[in-house]
Amino acid sequence: MRRVVTELKDLCGDDHLPATLWRALRRDPVEPKVRDFVWKALHGAHRVGRFWTNVPTCERRAFCPTCGTVEDMDHILTACQAPGQRELWRAARDLGAPLYAVKDERGGVKQTASRLARIVLSETGFLIWKLRCERVIAWADRPGEVHSLDGILNAWHAALDRRLWLDQQRALRKVGGRKPLPIATVEGTWGSVIDGETDLGGDWIRRVGVLVGRRR
Repeated sequence: MRRVVTELKDLCGDDHLPATLWRALRRDPVEPKVRDFVWKALHGAHRVGRFWTNVPTCERRAFCPTCGTVEDMDHILTACQAPGQRELWRAARDLGAPLYAVKDERGGVKQTASRLARIVLSETGFLIWKLRCERVIAWADRPGEVHSLDGILNAWHAALDRRLWLDQQRALRKVGGRKPLPIATVEGTWGSVIDGETDLGGDWIRRVGVLVGRRR
């Protein structure tokens, strides 16, 4: 957690107390499955890397099958040479989500832009983890097989499209016991990145099949 706080200060220029980050993790917009993944990653609770060095006959699992180095979460999320993490972080940057908190010219936090950034960053990290598990575990009997670029980006867009759809539903009704989202929050979060927003008109929240495109 100390490393996360330091890196957020380097990126955003703000001091974030660990307790503040934990509270943010429990709230909208981070989804429960993603929240569990991030919580385990920050606590070193995933069974990766050196976890396996003391498990008889499983020591080789400590190493990345692509790179040959110890496979900790830092390696999986930011350094692995297998197709996945580089392509997805590049896509996240292209969508305009490089920061945890997006600020205006006066240094104030832009709430809906920051909400989009947190959705994109958390969903991207979780997808990198899922692709790694598929490649390393599900495809263990197919050494050398990797995901195609099209497959990686299609999975990423599908994850964001699902989040957009969930926000649309929450703006119109109560979903899963959660309070409805203000329509202005959904419009501010997604309006700059949905595909064909100008052609959809101002009532796109009620439309089916709205997709995430690229930030304009």
